[in-house]
Amino acid sequence: MSSERYTRDLNPGAPTILDGSSPLGGTRRFLVLTFAVGVGILLAHFCMPTLFRALPTDMSRTAVILDALDESPLHPEVCVLGNSIVMNGVDTRQLSEALPGRPEAWNLSSSGQSLFESFLLYQELPESVMQVVQW
Repeated sequence: MSSERYTRDLNPGAPTILDGSSPLGGTRRFLVLTFAVGVGILLAHFCMPTLFRALPTDMSRTAVILDALDESPLHPEVCVLGNSIVMNGVDTRQLSEALPGRPEAWNLSSSGQSLFESFLLYQELPESVMQVVQW
């Protein structure tokens, strides 16, 4: 279909809300814009709690680590804690293979992990952990 169909029905000389030439056109446009912004703000305000729980953040990894410590049937003997450099740079599979007896090793590091976060994880470590490496 051509664009003629849409322009044919318009009265070219009549004022519209969008061009601001009608006496209330500018005011209406301002009110419509203000209403749309207000609805957007309210929508964002009411959706934020749901989105915050659904979207991953840096703290999401801490929750996953705590869940793994509580629910895993594996019993680590070596745990590595630290920031994102340790999280991305220490391969606990290779570490486990390099140690005598091939102990189960876990990397419990997370982005920006502070000593306070590490202390939280220390408290949750299973009794099987014999060695903790903190960077």
